[in-house]
Amino acid sequence: MNHYTVQPPSGDKWDFKNPRHKKKLIEIVARRDGFWCRRCGTSNALSLHHKASRGTTPPELLLVGENSGKLYYRDDPFNLILLCMYPDKYLYPAKNMSCHKWVEHNYNLAIKQGYRVRPIPYKQQNHS
Repeated sequence: MNHYTVQPPSGDKWDFKNPRHKKKLIEIVARRDGFWCRRCGTSNALSLHHKASRGTTPPELLLVGENSGKLYYRDDPFNLILLCMYPDKYLYPAKNMSCHKWVEHNYNLAIKQGYRVRPIPYKQQNHS
């Protein structure tokens, strides 16, 4: 399954708030990532992570880095990865930190390692 071209069940873009879309996104990303945390490899307590953050990213964005310059929507499967929510006592014995939490708290390093991306808001040109 090519996760770059998977179309949403309805409409022209994915919407994470739509329960049908969210269920399908989880299925697509989990299958693509092998039901494993992309960072540590555990299969426990997995959650979807937006590489370009939902809270600070407009719905339409351009991604910098991998596939840079291509237009994606914030909730496209390309922008989602599986990360664990369960603190790993072997990776972080003193910090009680999950991979999801680590990615959220180490922005620049997470970008270098491919767990986050810097989005560029996409503005359509008006050619009048």
